[in-house]
Amino acid sequence: MPSGRSNYGLTSVNTTLSATQSASLIATMRVEQDIALGVVSWLGCGTSGITAFYVNIWKLDGVSGDWALVHHSPNILSELTAGTTPNWTFYQLDTPVDQKAGEIYAYELVPVGGTHSVRGISTTDDIPDHPFAQVVGLAATRDNSSSPNTPPSTIAKASVVRSGNIPWIETAIDTGNGVGYYDPISVYAVDDGTIPIPSWCNFVDVVAVGGAGGGQMGFTVGFHGEPGSPGLYKAATWQRGVHFADDTVLTFTKGPGGLGGRLGHDDGEDGTATSWSIPDYSITAEPGIGGTELQLGYNPIGRGPGNFEYKGENHVGGADQKIPGRDGVSPGGGGNGGNGLTFQNGGKGADGAGWVRFRQNPLEGEEVIGGPGQVLVPSIESTASLGTPTVSGGLSLLPLEDQAAIDAIVAANMTAPGGVLAIQSPDGYYTKAYGKVSTAAGARNVIPEDHFRIGSCTKSFTATMILQAVDRGLLSLDDPLEKFLPGVPGGTKITVRHMMCLRSGLFNEQTDLGMMMRYFLMPTSDWTDEETLAIVKQHEPSFEPGQGWAYVNSNYFLLGMIVSIVNGRPTRDVLQTDILDPLGLTQTSWPTTAKMPEPYANGHAWATGIFGGGAWQDATETGPGYASAAGVMISTAHDLLLWAKELRDGTLLSPELHELRTKCYWPVPWGNDDQLTYFGYGHGMFELGQWRGHGGSWRGYEVSVYYLPNGTLFAMCENAQTPTVEVEVSMMFKIGKYLYPDSLTVPDYQANRVFGIPSKASVGKPIVGSIDVKFDNKSTLGTSQATIPEFTLDPEANIVFAYLATQSGIDLSVVTAKIGGVTMNRLPIMSNGSNQLVVWWLLDPPTGARSINLLNAPYGSNYATGAASYKLAAPAGIETPVITQGYSASPSVSATTNSHGRIVNAFLYGGQTSAYNQTERGHLDAVAFGAGLIFGDAPGGSVTFTQTLTAAAPWIGIAIPIVSNAE
Repeated sequence: MPSGRSNYGLTSVNTTLSATQSASLIATMRVEQDIALGVVSWLGCGTSGITAFYVNIWKLDGVSGDWALVHHSPNILSELTAGTTPNWTFYQLDTPVDQKAGEIYAYELVPVGGTHSVRGISTTDDIPDHPFAQVVGLAATRDNSSSPNTPPSTIAKASVVRSGNIPWIETAIDTGNGVGYYDPISVYAVDDGTIPIPSWCNFVDVVAVGGAGGGQMGFTVGFHGEPGSPGLYKAATWQRGVHFADDTVLTFTKGPGGLGGRLGHDDGEDGTATSWSIPDYSITAEPGIGGTELQLGYNPIGRGPGNFEYKGENHVGGADQKIPGRDGVSPGGGGNGGNGLTFQNGGKGADGAGWVRFRQNPLEGEEVIGGPGQVLVPSIESTASLGTPTVSGGLSLLPLEDQAAIDAIVAANMTAPGGVLAIQSPDGYYTKAYGKVSTAAGARNVIPEDHFRIGSCTKSFTATMILQAVDRGLLSLDDPLEKFLPGVPGGTKITVRHMMCLRSGLFNEQTDLGMMMRYFLMPTSDWTDEETLAIVKQHEPSFEPGQGWAYVNSNYFLLGMIVSIVNGRPTRDVLQTDILDPLGLTQTSWPTTAKMPEPYANGHAWATGIFGGGAWQDATETGPGYASAAGVMISTAHDLLLWAKELRDGTLLSPELHELRTKCYWPVPWGNDDQLTYFGYGHGMFELGQWRGHGGSWRGYEVSVYYLPNGTLFAMCENAQTPTVEVEVSMMFKIGKYLYPDSLTVPDYQANRVFGIPSKASVGKPIVGSIDVKFDNKSTLGTSQATIPEFTLDPEANIVFAYLATQSGIDLSVVTAKIGGVTMNRLPIMSNGSNQLVVWWLLDPPTGARSINLLNAPYGSNYATGAASYKLAAPAGIETPVITQGYSASPSVSATTNSHGRIVNAFLYGGQTSAYNQTERGHLDAVAFGAGLIFGDAPGGSVTFTQTLTAAAPWIGIAIPIVSNAE
């Protein structure tokens, strides 16, 4: 029959078996594909003495091994072939039996009275029954002497006898409900092989479970071996005309389970991944991990993978294995650990398996793709797993024209052998793998699940760990490097913030000849953070901290060490527990060896020939220590899209520090093909136009991970390193420019914008000239001075104010403020018991690019500083300031001056500000110690300054009238 499935090929059927009432013939078969069972057939003959003939169909319980009757035929004696020459017998069921792939059924032939001959196979069967097997064997026999016409509804496994006489049985499916209609067909795969996709099939659902890990060998005195972990599931749907065409063959590769631990190899071995593939697309189900630990005090259990529901179909994994030392239960069950008494071997992990369903029509509510080139990957906002086309929240694929445009940009600009792109935006999502994993002949296609080294994108993770430590009170951004790693030149002045923003001036370790020779000659060798620290200690900084910017990895090597110091555990562990686990970044890691996790794309570096030209050279393996907290990590495009979402949303940080990371950037001159004259770099984040995130370029690989304020997320990985990251970033620019043309507009990093905090335009008269506001949160802890950052005073500026907010208990009376060597005037120090505020001012200050030095500043915490310069009409000086303080959510202070004058104001406050009623020149909310600062001004006259806080907090307000002699 065209749809028939049998237990043996006909060429191997060479024996005549006998079925009698007291010894029926039974064949057991595992269902290979979902079927509406309609026909059971066999080769048989003989009706002499037979008064009735029945076919019983039993379903076997995979756990207990007991049998349940699912079908008992009527008397079909008239269908049998008489005589002694075998012929085909077809029994057609009146009501089909629905059978699911992976289930086990027994087909029993029961003659009443005489003997019926059946062709089959006879084997030598001297092997005793396995006491733990769920299925008796490939064949069995049963006594039907009593009531053969009314068999019991269930029978115990022990009531059937295993037999070596195996009848040949064929089952056939219901082929459909009409011409041109085809029922779905499901196939259960347990062996490597290929399956042609039927010509009528338009949708292919593939599910796989990886091979399980083997159990650890047991010891003695109660130390059991650790069980292996079960294999993991993976699923996807492929569509005709999108992922496959006519005459496509589906390939299944089973992942064998890992061997159990044994003498000479105590640890259980890892299982192997299971995969389904068609040309250009594939899924890979990850394997289980072998047991490696001895465990005391409980009986080990090799866990099964559980059941997995996909698109309405339930896929049954192997059950738990509760007996020590036994093999895992197929499919995908972990091998159990050996017992703790006899040095028992660990059990082998069960092999993986696969399921495939061929469908003619889409399911109800299923999204159907209208064009080629799309791998079905969900929105990361949904709970669906990678490879599942289901999405939530109404998010759909990008329009086909956008998909085609993106593909064209990648084709024109990607020089790497392969890569993966993932985009999610308000207009839709798109994920696609391009090219090959290697330049080697026969290399496979890149798949979305491939791992890549992410290089300097690691810095954004390290910076997040630093900010988390600030949130917990473990350190301050303005703590000096000397506090944690003594002996670094300039370490008393270099702060954590300087290193995060790459403004420390630390020595570039990549210019050290010894390190780089070792790296290029032995790239997979070990290198430690302590070796990097030793190099940095041998060199003076290249510039004063805060006075320049240089992309130097040493900053993040040392920041990674600080993460470990303040948390009291390895940085890698902090990353896992504080970032990767909470965000579910299961495919992201800090490697401890030069190896890549499966599956991965090989890395490539361009090798130039002696006489010109060049070729890609494999650069997959790299020792993790050469990049460390500056660039060590490995991830996938999907996980990196999740990371872009975290950079956008800031769920792991306080609102204050998330805002700081989002808004504060140092402008750096730049130029490229997309005319970005400046980019910003802040606390472990780039700002490229409106895009925020981080790129990475490390041996063999490049990545870009960015987001837009409109919610768009972007991640791209490539398996090659170019001389700079410009090629990789340029591709992001071109895609970003296509999707959102305004996204590459450069923010105003010049006047009125430094570290991402804008000032508002002036209002009213007298005319306010070029007003530059510099604002930063400075700390002098461990240093001899604090400096308000450099800013440019207009040549016509004629008065300047400087502000300092800090905690109480610090003697500010000894602090002198100087600009261009000129000492500024200090107003009375204001304090509310917890924090204090001081203001300096100067008429006719030095102009141009200036810093304000705060000399003799004592050690302290959380200095908030700012400055503003003004060009006023004939300023004569200031009148007596008005000072107020209180505890509320509405700080307020009022003052009066003549109409040509101006009034400047500052508030020190705790918490966060939400509104300010006059012209704001800068603010920074309180982060740790309540010393927030906001300052601004208003035209002359009677003015009230008010601020609105998000919650009641202590505050101090000052209003300073500036008198004008203008007529």
